[in-house]
Amino acid sequence: MSAKTREEYFAKGVTPEKEASSVYETVYRVNSSGVLVRELEIDASLGGETFEIAMITDMHIRKEREDIKNAVTNAMECASFSDLTVLCGDNIECISDEEHIRLLKETVWTPYPDTICVVGNHDQFYGDPVENRKILDSIWPHDPYCYSRVLKNKLMILATDDNTGAFDDKTCEMVENELKFARENGLAVLLFQHIAFPGINMEIESNKKMYDIVCKNADIVKATFSGHNHVDDHSSFKGFFTDKNGTQIEKDIPIYKLQANSEPDFTGNVLLIKVK
Repeated sequence: MSAKTREEYFAKGVTPEKEASSVYETVYRVNSSGVLVRELEIDASLGGETFEIAMITDMHIRKEREDIKNAVTNAMECASFSDLTVLCGDNIECISDEEHIRLLKETVWTPYPDTICVVGNHDQFYGDPVENRKILDSIWPHDPYCYSRVLKNKLMILATDDNTGAFDDKTCEMVENELKFARENGLAVLLFQHIAFPGINMEIESNKKMYDIVCKNADIVKATFSGHNHVDDHSSFKGFFTDKNGTQIEKDIPIYKLQANSEPDFTGNVLLIKVK
């Protein structure tokens, strides 16, 4: 963890960078570290409770790149002052290299053990995908297929694995159960995945199944977040929910993407999601 307090970390102030992103209105550099921060506010109707979730994505940690390691170290320190940090996939360049795994543990898992880590396609590279998946499943700090964290009985952070471009039936069932739990307990949900729904093949039956599971919970899934494309982006997809009278109501579900952590200058990229 950072040796500083939040106040100490931001003591030198920030510098607005209005041209840095066409997606997020509030963008600035932290003067003490150079980390490029975006801010996003989500109204989840939490009844006065507020949370800050930090998202980082596409770190691509690898042994030959000290500049990338520095960007990860910078971003993780900045994110550590939030209530929770979520990494949105491609955490390392490839899991088939033990040195990459060691660096991920050194920069993320050991100093920040509460971090939620979505699986990206690079996390299962290179070589035999079956053997790589065995390694990934054995070392991941939580269930890599579907994992949730509930904050103060108000907000569920839900991470799921679509790194191959296809969900499996077990993951679909797990996500459906998590959303059922959220609905029964009055929780708002933020969904994190590596590849956004428009980027996966909807001709694959399990992908369509997962899409339908999320779409029918448009009242509680307040937004989805992903990486993969190395860009800031905002779009949405049409969902719906059924009200207490049995009426089906259409509602868009937002999609937010974030620039890769190393780009453009290896200082780190963080999205601070303020949920209220």
